[in-house]
Amino acid sequence: MRRTIVGVLTVVGAACAASVAAAQSPWPGGHSVAGGVRGPVQLLGADDLESDEEPTQRPGGPPRIAQYPLENDPYENPPQFRTPTAPPQYAAPQHAAPAPLPDEEPGWLTWDETRFDGTYIHDSPDGLGMIDVVTTARIKTGLPGVTLSPQFGVHFLGSGGLPDVPEHLYDLSVEVTAGMPLGDDWILMGAVSPSVFTDFSANPGDTFRMPMRLLAFYKWTDALTVAGGVIYLDRKDVSFLPAVGLSYKPSDEFHMELWFPRPKVSWRYLKRPNLERWIYVVGEFGGGSWGVERDDGSADVFTYRDYRAMVGIEQRQEGGFNWYTEAGLIFNRSYELDRANFERDLDNTAALQFGVRF
Repeated sequence: MRRTIVGVLTVVGAACAASVAAAQSPWPGGHSVAGGVRGPVQLLGADDLESDEEPTQRPGGPPRIAQYPLENDPYENPPQFRTPTAPPQYAAPQHAAPAPLPDEEPGWLTWDETRFDGTYIHDSPDGLGMIDVVTTARIKTGLPGVTLSPQFGVHFLGSGGLPDVPEHLYDLSVEVTAGMPLGDDWILMGAVSPSVFTDFSANPGDTFRMPMRLLAFYKWTDALTVAGGVIYLDRKDVSFLPAVGLSYKPSDEFHMELWFPRPKVSWRYLKRPNLERWIYVVGEFGGGSWGVERDDGSADVFTYRDYRAMVGIEQRQEGGFNWYTEAGLIFNRSYELDRANFERDLDNTAALQFGVRF
């Protein structure tokens, strides 16, 4: 397992280095970036809603192996709300040259963001370690507030002799997200994510799932936003999760995103023109379910779950290269096989997570 981990981490490190080099070159169509994911994250599609406010940066947030549809995570910051505008001021008409027409109209699909995330879960004494590598894109559409997020992930498992633990697991999904303002103080947003979770040897009927979410955000004050809703996981072990909490920003340097199931508290320790660095603590519900083939050739559904308490640092750069790295404790771990009616608890362990966005 350790030799496999070293080899995979070498490949992942090389890929991240290549991503850094590419990100440092001029990049057309720069955009604000910040979790999920990653500090505050703008609601997916909210930048297409009408607003007079400056867009909020999105940090490079942690990967989402929990398989709930939060790849473009609204939890880290509620969406932007429209600001009431002053009455128009009328003046005498002035003769001015007409504005030049744009060279070309925006297309129906526009590539907006690319993200790479990785997680290393250390071998525990009972021998189950994991490496996760996930790549995600964000694509704007010609429909206001609607975006697409295709994703591919691979998970390398080292079982240390545990029964019926697959060596590799794969995620393929496309998330469709939409946000709609309801007046000046409310925003309703929803997402659906048709997905395949498999070891590529499983019964196809065990691999397809349709996670989705529905959330409503209410702007209580300029500093406080509350929200509630429901997340449908479409998993054997957990079908639904409540989505409830608040975002409180008493200052530009301190943010509290107290959302279940992913609370986060962030503090900005460095600010430069177009660049910020933050330190944060975050909790998360991790894991997922995959259709697999057991050692005896029979079909089953493999489910892994854990809880995470992490401390991290992230860089947010306006229109540039964003990254995060974090470390922490993984606890309350277990895995189960649905049809075999088998469940086993796992020892607590440590993890590293890292990611880039550009």
